[in-house]
Amino acid sequence: MATPAIVERRVAQVRRVNRHRFRFSYVFGGIVALVLAVYLLLPFFWMLKSAFQPVNEITAAPPIWLPRSPSLDNFRDALAMMPFWRQMANSLLVGVGAAVLTTVVSSMAAYATARYKSRVVAVILSIVVFNQLVPDITKLFPVYFLLENLGLVNTYAGMILTYTGFAVPFATLVLHGYFQTSCPPELEEAAYVDGCSPIQSFFRVFLPVSRTGLLAVACIAFLQIWNDFIWASTILFRGDVKMLQVGLRSFLGIGGNVYFMGAFMAACVLTLLPAFLLFLFVQKYMTSGLTGGALKG
Repeated sequence: MATPAIVERRVAQVRRVNRHRFRFSYVFGGIVALVLAVYLLLPFFWMLKSAFQPVNEITAAPPIWLPRSPSLDNFRDALAMMPFWRQMANSLLVGVGAAVLTTVVSSMAAYATARYKSRVVAVILSIVVFNQLVPDITKLFPVYFLLENLGLVNTYAGMILTYTGFAVPFATLVLHGYFQTSCPPELEEAAYVDGCSPIQSFFRVFLPVSRTGLLAVACIAFLQIWNDFIWASTILFRGDVKMLQVGLRSFLGIGGNVYFMGAFMAACVLTLLPAFLLFLFVQKYMTSGLTGGALKG
């Protein structure tokens, strides 16, 4: 039978072992996190520093990690070589329009699936989930020929409708779960007692309560559209309606050699600013909106 002294020694040994394991896991986790951070942030750092460097510093070997004489010449050259502000306006118009339309359509669809239980609703949700499993690239030709038959190729309306069609399924799934967990039916019942119709209750009670989830969905849709290249280069690719991502690709082709790499990097930095500012201001709403939709549904 173990004496109290032996038990105390064993307890102390176990505590030391656990302490060492905790320290090792803590240090190992920190190293892994640091490596991942460097891996993810290095391209952005390279883009940012190259935007302020002349071409001889960008192409230097070994690399010059900080600009020796920072300059805004690359930004001036980028704005002179491409219709940057026009293309940014096009991207903002399409992105904001599609994000708003996506939020409106998906909120109504998610409301119906979250509030009404039936086999039809289950089938609809199954179709929406299946749609998420199909790669978007496989829909390229059917969507293009459909828009061509409708006369919507190289138009803002065609681009907005295309992005809305691809964003609605994911937004509906997110809002379906969010509505089930964050919007109590008692609020709607109180609105009905006050004389509101279902439509009035939806717009006057349900949507204001759900503004966090709606904002999260709208921001995600906008960021996906802002960073897209495939659909923008396929449907909205000619003349003054060209979007910014397509303009950057054309800009790189016009540059033709490494001499214009600094200007290209400066244009990329300017392109990143709207998405960065949006994410900076609405980050907390996006997090709460997505986690609210992930709890149930």
